[in-house]
Amino acid sequence: MTNARILVVRRDGPSGLEQGLQGLGYDVCAVATSPAQAIEMAADAAPGAALMDLDPELVPKANTKGANAAVDGSSSDANGLEAARRIAGDLNVPVVCLTDGTLETPVPRDTEVYPLTFVLKPYDARQLRLSLDAALALREWEGRHRETRDRLEHQVEEMQNRIHMMDVIFNSMEEGVIATDQEGNRLAFNDGAVRIGALREPNNNIDAWAAMHGVFLLDKKTLLPVEENPLVLAMRGQKTDGLELFVRTEVQPQGVYVSVTGRPLKDIFNRQRGGRRFS
Repeated sequence: MTNARILVVRRDGPSGLEQGLQGLGYDVCAVATSPAQAIEMAADAAPGAALMDLDPELVPKANTKGANAAVDGSSSDANGLEAARRIAGDLNVPVVCLTDGTLETPVPRDTEVYPLTFVLKPYDARQLRLSLDAALALREWEGRHRETRDRLEHQVEEMQNRIHMMDVIFNSMEEGVIATDQEGNRLAFNDGAVRIGALREPNNNIDAWAAMHGVFLLDKKTLLPVEENPLVLAMRGQKTDGLELFVRTEVQPQGVYVSVTGRPLKDIFNRQRGGRRFS
């Protein structure tokens, strides 16, 4: 990836890293000569990737604190490998490390925790370019993935808010609304329906519905027959308009007259999925 901004981390003194990178088409945006400076520059310059030469001077034996040692960005004694982990893990800047694989600059075993790429010295320019381009491509992919994830999370949150608002509106209606699937399994039973016919445990036995919810014909004695139940008819694809019924339950001990409308419940493809009743 030409023109990509690269942070170079190396020991102080003459080096051909910058010239080599520029020859490969990269933009060397900053050069750090200590681990602490590398962390600071990675935060300030926002490079696309970092190329760190794990020279023994950047990995001093006296300062090695273990594979999981923490790095303080202001610390002057952080070693190069710790700085590479900090830059990759905390700043989300991919790091390509040059190492000779010796005891002074080893290839760590926990690279799955910290996404570092290692290139053995002496390195080949083509190999270095492939490693840098792969690191840059991975960061670009991760950036797109993160944007997609954030967008989906935002959409899910918006949908949850809308569902909550619809639920509030649904349960604020004076009318009682009941919906079932084609087998009589309850899909919806709003607060209005509870105020009229009381809340019962879901039961798909349509023969028991009238007695469960205290639904009578206008004589106040005869339970609503199954074949006249607007919800049952709606489940079967038939509609009902303004059927007058009488409902008496513990929440309505004196009883109340209701006008019931039933409609088939269909999906977006106009396929029968159940029934709904309004009262």
